[in-house]
Amino acid sequence: MSQILEVMTTGGESRSLYDMRSAEAKAIMDEVEKIFGPQNWAGYISIGNSVSNSAMGSRIITAVCGVIPHYLYDIGARGAERKFHMDTGFMYDKMYTFAPSADQLPVLPPSAKAIAIGFNHCIAGRGGDPKVENVWDVYFSADPDECESFFNLDKKRGLYSTLYGVTYDHQTKEVLRVKVYTYDNNAGHSDWDGALAEALATM
Repeated sequence: MSQILEVMTTGGESRSLYDMRSAEAKAIMDEVEKIFGPQNWAGYISIGNSVSNSAMGSRIITAVCGVIPHYLYDIGARGAERKFHMDTGFMYDKMYTFAPSADQLPVLPPSAKAIAIGFNHCIAGRGGDPKVENVWDVYFSADPDECESFFNLDKKRGLYSTLYGVTYDHQTKEVLRVKVYTYDNNAGHSDWDGALAEALATM
């Protein structure tokens, strides 16, 4: 079994991210290509098993970009992923950038430190549902006890670190789902603050 880089849990399901060179990743890529045809996987560093996204109405496979596409970087992306919506046959790009002020975000636990936001883009020439662009995420650190109480979450902690994400409606700020990210070591994508600092240094 290859090392798991990250585990995201939401709605009773979990998604594990694997290095693109692993056997687990190869099986997931094959699953994607059964629906979307051959893909150019160069530039991706990890991929996760499909998980149901109630806010999007589809099971989604996520591939994490190691190199941010220029068309996303030019509009402010400091991280990016390709989202394969397995039930609809559409794919989208998700970009990550700096978190705005608290009054532009949904209500979070008092100890929350917003690190980044993410939002989806339809890909030119590939079709898709433009409503996905109104579904945003905020990613944050928080006191685990407080966060679990605030969102009525089951206790789930990583051995190395535990971080959180909230999917919300960008217009109404309604919380659509809560995600828990757990890391049992620092070999994966666990250093969100470090990634933010690196992104700031490249501006």
